[in-house]
Amino acid sequence: RDKVCGQLGIPAGAAIICACGRVSWCKGPELFIQLARICRKRYPDMPVYFIWAGEMDYRLRRFELQYEIDNLGLEKYVHFIGPQRKAMDYIAICDVLVSTSREDSLGLVCLEAASAGKPSVAFGLPVGAKEFIENDSGYVVPYLDAEEMAEKTVLLVKSPELRDRLGARARIKLNEGFTTEVCAPKILNVIEQVIRAGKN
Repeated sequence: RDKVCGQLGIPAGAAIICACGRVSWCKGPELFIQLARICRKRYPDMPVYFIWAGEMDYRLRRFELQYEIDNLGLEKYVHFIGPQRKAMDYIAICDVLVSTSREDSLGLVCLEAASAGKPSVAFGLPVGAKEFIENDSGYVVPYLDAEEMAEKTVLLVKSPELRDRLGARARIKLNEGFTTEVCAPKILNVIEQVIRAGKN
């Protein structure tokens, strides 16, 4: 954590909000910037910083996002750090993981956060992270509601006990129902049932 904070100019003791994934429309990087804007506006004295690890789709995208960051005065607080060989290192040092995805199949990054004992805040998509988060491993907020996402994110930043409890529950839930060891036999069983039904 000290190394990352030193590289990005983040003061010691600051809260770190992390997002991870390809920087594309479906992942909602603009909403990540809006989340930072709302948090900084509502809580100007709170030292909270935002890091996104993930590959940009194209160079123009980087210019567009940096333009918004600069014009909102967030250049010290929002960092798109590109693809990382060890993205889990960044998830492990964050206080809260956010998923600003407009669409998602499950939201594997929330499972990765759970493995590090971190709670997640995500939008309530028809399918996605809400299936994992539910009401005990973080917060699911209304679709594209950056205001509510900011409120829940700050709530977790301000409440270490709540953050730790939800993160611990996320880790337990991951190990009980979302690992390869647990899920692969279930998938195999479904495949075998389909094969048997086809033979009959």
